[in-house]
Amino acid sequence: RAARFLPDKALLPRLIEMLSKRELRDLARDALETNAEAAVEALGQALSDPRVALAARRHIPHTLARFDSKEAVRILFESLSAEQDGMVRYKILRALASMRVEDSSLRFDGERLETLTRATLARVVELMRLRVALQRHDSAASPTANALVALLREKQQHATERLFRLLGLRESSRDLYPLYEGLQRADPRSRDASRQILAHTLDHELRETLLVLVDELEEMDKLSRLGASASIPSLREALEELRADRSEAVRLIAGHRHRELFDAGEETPGVLA
Repeated sequence: RAARFLPDKALLPRLIEMLSKRELRDLARDALETNAEAAVEALGQALSDPRVALAARRHIPHTLARFDSKEAVRILFESLSAEQDGMVRYKILRALASMRVEDSSLRFDGERLETLTRATLARVVELMRLRVALQRHDSAASPTANALVALLREKQQHATERLFRLLGLRESSRDLYPLYEGLQRADPRSRDASRQILAHTLDHELRETLLVLVDELEEMDKLSRLGASASIPSLREALEELRADRSEAVRLIAGHRHRELFDAGEETPGVLA
């Protein structure tokens, strides 16, 4: 509370640390705002610093969104490409979307958004392909196997949500995230309406791919239409890919399942297709 009335650059690192604590977060944000440009610079440095606790970094994007600053927009947008943590990327996208709501004239680099969009789309397909491989080949009742499949499903859902948020940033006059929400609803009319709007919004190539992803098809049919069904790996290959995944949680669980099946030399008949 004192820092709100006594702006001091020396307090910025401590205030950023306080973002990790729910009971202090709003007060810390208020105090950071009183430091204006110095706070934006410090937040930008902290966002890209792996030494800063992840619990604090995950709240930096929305803190930066409180500043009416082109530099804050630049920092957030630049961080989209470099950030490794999926939750931080998600928070960055939400922060940029909220800044667009506040300033409808805000525009982003179209070429870079195109690159990020296609990379996210590839990630959705990759997660689906590997999960289908696990479900097809790893039929043993194993808590580890079930946890890995559930994690990949969750990550695919999050990547799909990020895809819609990226597409919303590409569109200068339309936020596409409500379409994603409509596609998740149980009401068939809401899903159909969202698909119809989506079909008339995007360019041809991306539109066709996205419509396949959100359609109510079997996943092997989706992969076939996306040209990825021929690349379904064996169980060993899928687990080896997942052991090198960028997600630490995926790497850990996939590594554990790999040890269960292969490292002990006990290959279960009928499971390791």
